Amino acid sequence: MREKDLKTSKGACSRKLGDSHTTSIKNHWVTYYKHLERFLGFETKAIFPQGLSSEKVQMVQTKNTRKTDIMIEKGIRTYWKKNSQHNMFDGDRARYEGICYDEKRHELGIFYSHEKYKTYFYTANMNLSRSYQAELLSINGVVITKDNLIPIGLRTAQTNHMGIWHIVPAGYIDIERAVDDAARKERPTLPEVWSSETPYAATERELQEELAIPKECVDASKMKLIGVVFNYNRDYDTTVCVAVPVDCHSSEIALRGEEHQTMRFLKTSLNDLKEELIQLSKDRSTSSGHLRGDIALTIAHLYGCSQYVKTLESVAKEASKSR
Repeated sequence: MREKDLKTSKGACSRKLGDSHTTSIKNHWVTYYKHLERFLGFETKAIFPQGLSSEKVQMVQTKNTRKTDIMIEKGIRTYWKKNSQHNMFDGDRARYEGICYDEKRHELGIFYSHEKYKTYFYTANMNLSRSYQAELLSINGVVITKDNLIPIGLRTAQTNHMGIWHIVPAGYIDIERAVDDAARKERPTLPEVWSSETPYAATERELQEELAIPKECVDASKMKLIGVVFNYNRDYDTTVCVAVPVDCHSSEIALRGEEHQTMRFLKTSLNDLKEELIQLSKDRSTSSGHLRGDIALTIAHLYGCSQYVKTLESVAKEASKSR
């Protein structure tokens, strides 16, 4: 199977692609592996086994397409007031709106809009249908050490993922106003423009916040975007998965910050990654859907597309025995 058979986004970047798939002879493959992914709690939007470097990815602002109504907006305000914790703040966030991929130039466009965190806090916890979800845009950094290990962390009570295994580092893509309030007050007709950091900048920032790692061991230019994945499990957000090769051994890495209580390492051999995916898929409550998606994308990145599908088949078969 060729790489493009596993892409959900095809065609020129002038065409924005969301959740729908193009109609083609390959569509039976799309349907087939999407079914397997959803069984494991995630869904890939795009897979790039060779990886995309930073100059091949562009963030593009567009309008917010989240569906809503008066009751939902009231519920957002009420739920935030009653349930938000002291360490939470209603920040400005990027909402995932779709992607497009130019196969000739090997360039990816990621469409985002402005959203508030409290909207995500409500819609995800209320398990609303997908069109009503805030679907925030985040990054997951798959750090690969010189001794071929990947760190993952167990989240603390300081986060809304307490007791869940998650990739380290991970976090939201930050956005900020490109036109300040003073300028918009003088010219009310000015559009609301938001500037987004890139997935690579977000990964580098989160890496520094969550892991103590020698600075000279990280070369941001070697980061590669290997996929975009939606979390069906519980959070209903979309993450950009970035492979981060580092020039140090696992013994030189430690946790930083208060988001994780402990850390362990996954071996990058195909059999070990497959076995880890099986164990995490047997009880999906112990890990995020993103972590399982990250492991699957890492298999595609290290071992190719055909092995990716074979792994989904075997993992789904083994995981189904315990459900």
